[in-house]
Amino acid sequence: MNLMVYTGQTDAYGGVGHTAKVVLYLMRNYLNAGHAVFMDNFYNSYSLAKKLLEVNTYCTGTLKAGRKDTPKT
Repeated sequence: MNLMVYTGQTDAYGGVGHTAKVVLYLMRNYLNAGHAVFMDNFYNSYSLAKKLLEVNTYCTGTLKAGRKDTPKT
C-alpha cells in the first residue's frame, strides 16, 4: 500500500490532471498486473479509466457528470 501526503502548491503532482497523476503514481507498482482500483468521483474520470485499461488495470467508481471528458449518456 502507498500513501501520498498533499503538501500544497509546491507538490510535484499538482496542476491540471492532478488527481489522475496521483492515482497513477500510487498505482505505479501495480500496473500491468490485472489489478483493480476503486475510486470515488473526486479521483475517477473517463480519461483515467481509459489510461488504466491501457495498462491492464481495472477501475470501479462513480463519475461526475459535469467533467468535460465524461461521455454524454
